[in-house]
Amino acid sequence: MTDRVAELERRQAQLEAELADLRQQLHSRRGRRRRAAAGRSAPTHTAPDDTANPDTANPDTANPDTANPDSANPDSANPDSARTRRVAEGAVPDGRRQRITERRQRLAARRAERHSERQARRAARLARRRQRRGVRWRSTSEFWGLPLWEIACGPDAHLGENHGHAQAILAVGDRADGVVAIGGIARGGLAIGGLSFGVCSVGGLAGGLLAALGGVALAPFVLGGVAIGGAAMGGVAVGIRAHGPAPVGVHVSYPEPRQRAGRPPRPVRPENVPPD
Repeated sequence: MTDRVAELERRQAQLEAELADLRQQLHSRRGRRRRAAAGRSAPTHTAPDDTANPDTANPDTANPDTANPDSANPDSANPDSARTRRVAEGAVPDGRRQRITERRQRLAARRAERHSERQARRAARLARRRQRRGVRWRSTSEFWGLPLWEIACGPDAHLGENHGHAQAILAVGDRADGVVAIGGIARGGLAIGGLSFGVCSVGGLAGGLLAALGGVALAPFVLGGVAIGGAAMGGVAVGIRAHGPAPVGVHVSYPEPRQRAGRPPRPVRPENVPPD
């Protein structure tokens, strides 16, 4: 029991010694920080001659206020707050803040440069578009007051046209009107285009007085994805006579199912044959 108590006392004395060492190290570290802060905040000046002024031979005795750096410079007690205040006043530049500011300035300049380059490229592209002339070709021969052929594609700044409009017996252009018309919007006897109207028309949206062929077609005789007419054939056929997978009309018919190549049709068993 006595040995146990002695061991505990020895352990307590060791812990107290370690705690004292830690306190001493902390105190010395704080002192170094205060002296460093006081040295940064103190103005630089030429050291006076100790022999000429005997009063300053011992700074601690000559100026008792400087014996304690905390009492001489209250800001040194909290160096972080003092440095922040000096940076805010502009007396001391903050290196990190200065680097961040310079980086932001470089990024802003780079963004402005890229924006100006994009604006310049856009302006150049618009200028090229305005200078670009469309195709305007026209036959000198005429028949019934119409040229034999005409091609009009693209804008023309000189004529003030945003798109070409061809009018001829054979018309090709953005808009085409003629006996044979080919273009984005085509009108005529035989109209071929994205949007076509005529006697016979072929296009994405086709309407014809006689026949039409297209994605959506409307005519007496019609063939298309969506076919509407008298005799209609297509995916969705609507008409008097309709033929297709989904016909709608008075007389409807369906396509025959396809048989796989190389396989004969299955024979009908006798028991499955209906009696007469």
